[in-house]
Amino acid sequence: MSQCLHCSATAIYNFHVLEVQTLHIRDISGERRVQALGLFQNYAICRNCAETQLQLTTQFNWTIIKKIFPFLIIFLLGIIVLYYNKQNNLVFFLFSFSAFFCGIVGCYSHLKKFFSNKKYYTSLEKEEALLKAAWDCILMYAPKKDGDNDLTYIPINETTINFDVKSLMQSYDLLPAIAQKTWELLYSKK
Repeated sequence: MSQCLHCSATAIYNFHVLEVQTLHIRDISGERRVQALGLFQNYAICRNCAETQLQLTTQFNWTIIKKIFPFLIIFLLGIIVLYYNKQNNLVFFLFSFSAFFCGIVGCYSHLKKFFSNKKYYTSLEKEEALLKAAWDCILMYAPKKDGDNDLTYIPINETTINFDVKSLMQSYDLLPAIAQKTWELLYSKK
């Protein structure tokens, strides 16, 4: 049996993934990407870690509060500056209005993302939701860098095996040549 990537307990959710390495090259003309296929990797997550991730995703908790706290501070700062702007100075008014607006937009975007994730996960059956939460754990705890290269992972499962090249490009932000090579590798797995 394999060990959990996060806590080293006995894992039940096993994932066979293809690693994609992306190097971002920045120069005077702008930024471009160079991608290469990495190795096939096997990662696993235990049920306890998957349940914890599912709980963090579906229940309002301190993680959400920590994400929206800076926006609440900005919102309150905007209200305070607006309140104490007795001289009706245009600079302070614009600052307070923009802080007020940014605070509301930041809180709204984080809460909207939380509630849409909650709705998605609660619409799934329990085992399927745990599988998705286990995949989120893999993405959270698997290595993200290899030297200068950013690492992304493509799961090898029935869904990705049935993808065409365009779907691979869109779903995993692949360059056309790498998407073609990935599709050929996945197609050989059928």
